[in-house]
Amino acid sequence: MQNPRFGPPLQVLAASLAKLGKREKAATFIQQLLKNEPQLSLSRLRSRLMFMDRRVWDNFSEGLRLAGMPD
Repeated sequence: MQNPRFGPPLQVLAASLAKLGKREKAATFIQQLLKNEPQLSLSRLRSRLMFMDRRVWDNFSEGLRLAGMPD
């Protein structure tokens, strides 16, 4: 990864890994995200991604929640 502080790829990776049952690995990416942006939460992220279709958001946020992102 060229820029490990750029959040969106880390978010997708964490959500995907968690949905695949690799929660421990997913949690490491959530920790990295929170280190870079301590106030990040699902509610803050949703406010940035209001354009995202509700069904897509529900699936994405479920993965992030499983990975350990705070609500």
